[in-house]
Amino acid sequence: MTAVIARPSTLPMPYRRPNAFTLMEILVVAVILAVIGAMIVPRLAGQRTFTVQLTGERVAEMLGTFAFRSSLAGQPVALMRNPETAQLEIWVLDMDPEHPDRPAEWRPDRFSRTCVIPDGVAVLEVRANGQRLVPDEWRVIASPGIPRPRLEIVIGDDATEITVVLEPRASAPYLTSEGRPQAIGRTPIDLDREGRERELW
Repeated sequence: MTAVIARPSTLPMPYRRPNAFTLMEILVVAVILAVIGAMIVPRLAGQRTFTVQLTGERVAEMLGTFAFRSSLAGQPVALMRNPETAQLEIWVLDMDPEHPDRPAEWRPDRFSRTCVIPDGVAVLEVRANGQRLVPDEWRVIASPGIPRPRLEIVIGDDATEITVVLEPRASAPYLTSEGRPQAIGRTPIDLDREGRERELW
């Protein structure tokens, strides 16, 4: 019986790569992440600004509805922020048609929709005739025959602020951003003054 003796191989050992990233690989990944971040971050900031702007227009629509309802209603109308739902709502001091003998109570207005403040946008400040109200829970009442208070609602996030202003005798609010008025929605045009009296509308 012959014994087999293992001889050491004279072939070179294959190159074994270390279990780590090289400096060049790390630099390439860092450059790729920087390029992707430079493209995405401005879009995200623009999206946040657009969300604040859209919320400002929704609040302006709500204030316009409040102005319309308070000018036509024969009973007090209130614009309030519901602390339970964090929505802007219009309420009316009205009697219950099923129990007309009972005194009038505050009820949600059937003819208006609520205004939802989305996540990421906050009601920063609310002022009625220059007096600050608690932003999370407030109510402004417009009574027939009494001038409506001047309303200012400031909304925004960390980067953008928009103020929605409703003047006492105005039928529609306006937006301001950093002190500059912004056009919202439709604006009335005097066709006669513009020389467009024969234009179809």
